[in-house]
Amino acid sequence: RVSAVPRSRKVWRGFGDWRLPDTFLNPDQHGIRGGADWGLMSTTTDIGTALQYSGTQIPTLFEMSVGGVDRGADISFLSQYPSEKEVLYAPLAFLELVGPPVVRSFAGRGRVRVLQLKLSANQATLTIDKLLVRRKLMHASMLSFLLAETKREIATIQTSPAFAARAAADPYGHAAELVAGVQAECEDAAAQQQAARPAIFNDDHSFRRALSAALELMPHAVEKLRYWLAHPGIYARDLSSERMADVWRVALGQLQMKLSSSDAREVPHVALEVCRSRGWVSGEVDERNHQGETALMQLCALGDAWGARVLVQAGADVNATREGDGVTALMLAAAGGMHACLGVLLAAGARADARGAP
Repeated sequence: RVSAVPRSRKVWRGFGDWRLPDTFLNPDQHGIRGGADWGLMSTTTDIGTALQYSGTQIPTLFEMSVGGVDRGADISFLSQYPSEKEVLYAPLAFLELVGPPVVRSFAGRGRVRVLQLKLSANQATLTIDKLLVRRKLMHASMLSFLLAETKREIATIQTSPAFAARAAADPYGHAAELVAGVQAECEDAAAQQQAARPAIFNDDHSFRRALSAALELMPHAVEKLRYWLAHPGIYARDLSSERMADVWRVALGQLQMKLSSSDAREVPHVALEVCRSRGWVSGEVDERNHQGETALMQLCALGDAWGARVLVQAGADVNATREGDGVTALMLAAAGGMHACLGVLLAAGARADARGAP
């Protein structure tokens, strides 16, 4: 894309004072001679430039045939020495020896060994265009999967006996419209992300936001339907116009208020629901992330005392240690100067004399 095929259909490379391995010069079991260049390979369309790099002890010149598929990138306009007419190839270009080495005489250089090669550019290397859209394509693939999973979860709820009973009890009907609205909102959110410019996904902050929005699709969609199922006094007609995220926030707020008014027997269960709704855990309260940390360790390191208190209420082990080094939530809170978290942990029985791995 960035350079034309040379008129001679050849590029050159000086390969001086290096001994080529026997595996390059002798045919393998398939009759192939040659090898791959592991790094970026610099060539030139100017034989004179290549001769300058052909060495003195064993002067060697690669004469490589190229074509439309095997074009390199002409980077002369970037070079400090544009007269060298440099053409660059991606790593793992394959050089096939197609004829016997010959010795030629060049004015000013004398006798030089010339190897005739067929160059095969590495077609698996991503182009600049593909690199620029790589994150977006990855995100689009994940988003498509999440959207399909969300629709399956919605269908499961819609075909449940609880949904049928609730739809029959809703005096204004509109249950089907409520479901259709949830599906349409999910599809609109996905379409907006898919229409975003690739550059947005190449910014780490924007990419994290896009990932978060994609991962929120299912819990927000499901919560809107479950909220309607759990509240007979709320009609599908009225709830249909509410955004999924707004309903999710209302449900979470009510759950958090329920936590403060629950009796002691209900607190662990309600607190665990809050933890799951917040995304701190997906299953058990002491599950660990890829770094071997529990949610309590993560929140205490960040200074989230309220979150730490809810996790403790859900039954989190305040003396759990991080895998590998024995660090506890108390140590992480102390290291960050998170005094409120220290108070929560100590009140819950965290050991102040615990020690990590030496």
